[in-house]
Amino acid sequence: MVNIAPFKALRYKDGSGDLSRLVCPPYDVISERDQHELAGLDAHNFVNIELPLGNPEDRSENAANILKQWKQEGVFSKDSAPAFYLLESTFKAPGDGKLYKRTGFFCALGLEEPGKGSIHPHERTLPKPKAERLKMLETLQVNTSPIFGFFLDNGQQWLKAVRTWIQEKPLAHARETSGVQHRLWAVTDSTRVSFLTDLLKKKELFIADGHHRYEVGWAYNQGASGRLYSGSGRILAYVCAMEDPGLLLLPIHRFVRSPLPQSEWNSRIKLSFDVRPETSLESLLKALGEEKTKPQYRPCLGLFGWGQNYMLQMKEGADRSVLENRYPKELWNLEAVLLEAFLIPETRDPASNPGWDIRFTNNAGELASWVKEETGTLAFLLPTPRVDQVAEVARSGQVMPPKTTFFYPKAPAGLVIYELA
Repeated sequence: MVNIAPFKALRYKDGSGDLSRLVCPPYDVISERDQHELAGLDAHNFVNIELPLGNPEDRSENAANILKQWKQEGVFSKDSAPAFYLLESTFKAPGDGKLYKRTGFFCALGLEEPGKGSIHPHERTLPKPKAERLKMLETLQVNTSPIFGFFLDNGQQWLKAVRTWIQEKPLAHARETSGVQHRLWAVTDSTRVSFLTDLLKKKELFIADGHHRYEVGWAYNQGASGRLYSGSGRILAYVCAMEDPGLLLLPIHRFVRSPLPQSEWNSRIKLSFDVRPETSLESLLKALGEEKTKPQYRPCLGLFGWGQNYMLQMKEGADRSVLENRYPKELWNLEAVLLEAFLIPETRDPASNPGWDIRFTNNAGELASWVKEETGTLAFLLPTPRVDQVAEVARSGQVMPPKTTFFYPKAPAGLVIYELA
């Protein structure tokens, strides 16, 4: 049973309802350049709380001081009645520019021990980001950005109901710098609130994004600080239906720095993969997508390195013992797992493997530029995983490597804030 509740959101007190200059993406997709750009849009842009400029060591204290000041100045006000907050997002897909629309809602989600109940994670987390966000949560005592989850809606109960709700006048709207457009409604009607509460009671929830936030929320709730605040048993969540045509899943690619010479890379690759040159990065990405749709699909990866593009396809007779000895069978056909197992096992723990490092991006062009700028580095490109694969892995109780999936777009920060106290 998934336990959700309406809540009184802390929101921007903007009479126009246009929050375009005030909202920002969640912290984990904000670059330093984005920080400056967003902070320059408006003195009250939410990036000043979500990911303040300045010394990272002082980030949580700076954010808390700004939040306190803005509340005193009346920049934010708290809604008088508990509500679920309906969000419609309209956007173009990166790459092909196809237009999508996704509808979900913000709620206060009851926390469960990670992986033990009806809320299913699907990715491993990393200790450093969790430590940073726990410090932020302990200092601010608010959820500034939501986790992102999806549920199965085979009968399309949610999708049918929401078609009527979005015909009403929205509470606020915003256009992000990325071009993503949002409209927000407060759902306070008791019949609608009961409908959503009862609907999710019958569901499982799969975490699409925000695994670090969820684990941090649970850790905070279990600690001494969390016991002081009634709201700490819940976390701000944005949820939508798996069947929503706007639930867009993109791959996250890998930039790898290593001490290996090219000869060693060649040996690793040829041991388990057939290699096929591609003429360009564009043709490589296209080939990855085409291979994924074939009935007799053999897992494949893309490689950009040494000035060339290559398709790597798993050999029919490859020795899979390294995979079978280390990973549960539910993960054996995931490309991110195959890459980690056969080619870059050192990146599971870079701190223990000097000279190794890994970075992530969903932008293939950016990935290639990183490789061109730094010798001794490679780019590995992954095909897009399927949403049902994510659900299958999560339901089995297993987790994928960190940053395996990128659900686009992420729910913005600054539209609604959940206060724990």
